[in-house]
Amino acid sequence: VRTDKVNPAVIGAYDDPIFGFTKAGHITQISLSGNNPTLIPPSSSIDNIEVDSVILVLDYSKLVSSNDTLSPIYGGNGNQYFQVFEITDILNRDSVYYEYTPVNYLQDDLVKSGFNMQTPNIVDSVLDGDVMMPPQMRIPLNEDLADRFFAIEGTLNDLKIAEVIKGIYITVDETQFITENSGLNSFDIFTGGSRVTMYYRNVLPDTSQSLQYSFSIKSATGKFESFEHNYSMASPSLAQQISGDITSGAQD
Repeated sequence: VRTDKVNPAVIGAYDDPIFGFTKAGHITQISLSGNNPTLIPPSSSIDNIEVDSVILVLDYSKLVSSNDTLSPIYGGNGNQYFQVFEITDILNRDSVYYEYTPVNYLQDDLVKSGFNMQTPNIVDSVLDGDVMMPPQMRIPLNEDLADRFFAIEGTLNDLKIAEVIKGIYITVDETQFITENSGLNSFDIFTGGSRVTMYYRNVLPDTSQSLQYSFSIKSATGKFESFEHNYSMASPSLAQQISGDITSGAQD
């Protein structure tokens, strides 16, 4: 199945009583949220920058069918062990990708230690500074990721961002949670609400200025979905048919 340029992104792992085990991950580039941004104030330098946090924000998808709002979670809403990896291949927004396209990535998890386990919450709003935001998943990443962006010389553009990090692979480790209680989570990755936000301070001798900047995850970036299936855990009748024995499905 072709999975590039599709929305929503599906992330998670789930045991279905009929179809067995399914795991889904999302691979995407990140891009600037505006033209020619200035991360470091003109009167300052990188030596004055102190990073407070780097947050991966995933907006839950708003699914509507026949004027009814559908849940963005297929299955249960139990906690899952999320991971974020840096990919090593260059994504192309005009290329074709499939659910089985190999995902090549570095083994170091970018999620900050202690924050991998996330419990989906599609009901409660989230306070971002002084602004109340719709329900979203917020995953802290290692702060040293921000150092790469601050070290970029000259005017920022998406090509320079891609040189720093080609993209990210958002997935889960199904060995760290009970998949019977979990589900497949749908996130909106087209409209720009999903993002990577850096919160930092410009610290001068007599003042400290709080700043933030968001890198977008949206439709204009290269992206695709990766799916894994294990039909050995499917219902016996389905597993039998998948293995090639279709006699039980025959009709007189």
